[in-house]
Amino acid sequence: MNLAQTLARCSQAARSKFDEAEPVFEQIQAALKRFDKALAVAAKQHAAMSDTRDAAVKEAIAPLVTEKRDRIRIRFGDLRLAHGQRRRELDEFTVMFFGKTMAGKSTTIEALTAGDGSTIGAGDPDFTRNVRGERWDGITLIDTPGLLGFREELHGVAQAYVDRADLICMVVTDDSIEPELFLRMREVRGQNKHLVVLLNVKAANNPILLGEAEDAFDPQEMEQRISFIRDRLREVFPGDPATVIPYCANAAFEAQRAVDPIAREYLWRESRIDDVIGYIAGTIDQRGVSIRATAAFDSLQHYAQSIAADLEAELPAIERQLAELSRKRQEAGRLFARVVLDSQRDLEGFKDHFRRVHDELHELAWAFAREDRTGSVNEAFKQACRWDEVERRRKEIQQDVIDRTRRNLEYFRDSLGQDLTAAVSLAAAEDQGDFRLGDTDLNTGAWKLRLGKGIRTVGTAAASLGGAWAGAELGAAAGVAIGGPVGAAIGGLLGLFGGLIGGYVANRVASKAGDLVTSSGLKDRKGAQRGLREQMRDVLWERHRALHEELSTWVLELVRPTRDGVEQLLDAYSQALQAVSQQGRALVGELHRARHALARQSFDALLRSMHPAFQEGRATLVDASQWMQYRAKILVRGDGRRPVMGLVLGRGGEFIRTLREHTGHPVDVIEDDGSGLSPRMVCEALAPGRVPPSGVEVASSKGVQVTLPHREAGAVYGRQRRNLMLAEEVLGTPIVLRAGDALDRGSR
Repeated sequence: MNLAQTLARCSQAARSKFDEAEPVFEQIQAALKRFDKALAVAAKQHAAMSDTRDAAVKEAIAPLVTEKRDRIRIRFGDLRLAHGQRRRELDEFTVMFFGKTMAGKSTTIEALTAGDGSTIGAGDPDFTRNVRGERWDGITLIDTPGLLGFREELHGVAQAYVDRADLICMVVTDDSIEPELFLRMREVRGQNKHLVVLLNVKAANNPILLGEAEDAFDPQEMEQRISFIRDRLREVFPGDPATVIPYCANAAFEAQRAVDPIAREYLWRESRIDDVIGYIAGTIDQRGVSIRATAAFDSLQHYAQSIAADLEAELPAIERQLAELSRKRQEAGRLFARVVLDSQRDLEGFKDHFRRVHDELHELAWAFAREDRTGSVNEAFKQACRWDEVERRRKEIQQDVIDRTRRNLEYFRDSLGQDLTAAVSLAAAEDQGDFRLGDTDLNTGAWKLRLGKGIRTVGTAAASLGGAWAGAELGAAAGVAIGGPVGAAIGGLLGLFGGLIGGYVANRVASKAGDLVTSSGLKDRKGAQRGLREQMRDVLWERHRALHEELSTWVLELVRPTRDGVEQLLDAYSQALQAVSQQGRALVGELHRARHALARQSFDALLRSMHPAFQEGRATLVDASQWMQYRAKILVRGDGRRPVMGLVLGRGGEFIRTLREHTGHPVDVIEDDGSGLSPRMVCEALAPGRVPPSGVEVASSKGVQVTLPHREAGAVYGRQRRNLMLAEEVLGTPIVLRAGDALDRGSR
């Protein structure tokens, strides 16, 4: 094995395939730029909003536009940084060491590179302060912070190194094999990087240093430790048969520092560090070219997949929210219109008070007209109207409107997570002023009433006396004229009757005159009462109209801006969501196309570097699709001389297992015999679901329709419908699934 030659071939493969990946990188970059540009328009509108007037709207939209745009830009920056880093390191094969603090990562690197030990920790947590690389025989060795002690600012850096790594060495110790280590390793591993577990047996250090190497690695203990590690690996990396290599890091480091050549050789040999070196060298020799040939494709694919997955996870919720916002927009109009209608109903109820006062003003006016009540008419009118009660009711109505409006705002706050109360003015209107009566002459007709009464009292008596005197005078004159005693008697009788008749007639005439004068006075008094009553009622209803208009205007001036503010928020929120949804869907589609293209390129490079049939042209990759850490599907075609399926699977499935080890997940093989899309190909593409060929109908105009047993639906769809998506991509046609009587559309 010539490691230098192998590394040269690795470098050549990396450069060649990196150039092939460059156009897809440009496509991804262009897609991300389009997404960023589209959101930049929304972000510009957001930035132009007033910090005071539109504060609530800005606060609501910021996470949707600005933060999401910034997050995608960060991912975009990470992608460009990783791609640029890979371009600069095309000639390097990178091995990265992960593990808990004090696991022996730095000690191992110091031993391999014959370092001075300056990077080895003394027990402090997270001693390794920088994620850095050391050169070793054409290989770059990367040391990282403790796996459980990643500082937040170093975590992203370590992930970037994972992207650069071609081989990951996970260092664990015999005295602390924590399951959490493997869970954390799964978090940072990301892509399926080739993984080896280095078991640093600290218990072997003293026996080796004391010359008792035969007691250093107890076979039974090693078997138990290795078995435990493999169980943990199967839990976090199913189907990934990672190798576990026991060794002693400190003994290897001490070997490098030993002055005596014999002691150096002894320590080096017994530390078993050569097993680690042999594994690294063997991996480079056997798989280095394929690892380096696919690295650029897999790196870009990982970024495209992760960004698409993040967006896909968010978009359904955003689209549901869009539909909900549309309903909320209509609901806002109804809710605030109801506030106005309810306030109008309250104002109509307010009218009852004015009706009661209206009826009471009749008696009040009579009381003043009859002079039963004296004093200020205005004050009496105010008391009758009970303006304090009117003011109290006015404030109650206003408060009811404010409370209803606030409840609506709280409803939208709970629905949208934004408090709009501060964005509107919820204040009651003040009373607009006092109303006074005009001057009213309540003395009209009073003198006539007094005159008539006098005429009836004095005039009647005077008239009676006058009439009697006149009658007596006439009787006396008649008696003188007749003469004699008889004449005197007759005159006296005539005088008596004349006086009675004259007095009666005069009394009646005087009484009638008094009645006429009194009637005229009463008529004038009734007119004055009616005038006062109507004047008071006019003032009363003028006040009601003014109050009704005042409150109606206040309600509209309160409710309309509040409604407009809510609708503005909903509209702005919807526009931001619409932009994110539309541009997000477009970006997801482009990222999926890029991921599909990269998977095809990666598998083409992998198959050509590992399988003679593909190198010699006896088999060809037609298409491939992959979802990292889940599943891959490859469509292959033979040269027509023999079935290609057996070539790809290998003897006893050996080659397909190799593919699985490289990708870290199952690989389904679909054979294309050149006769076009067939039910058999569809059944193979939908694996691991078991679909009978009789249930497959291939229709060129409508894609493929598949009727499958209910029990197979989950396997055919796969995790988050990914299996169906990959089958559609690799076959290049939509697939419609029918399960029983239910029809379900394809993956996207």
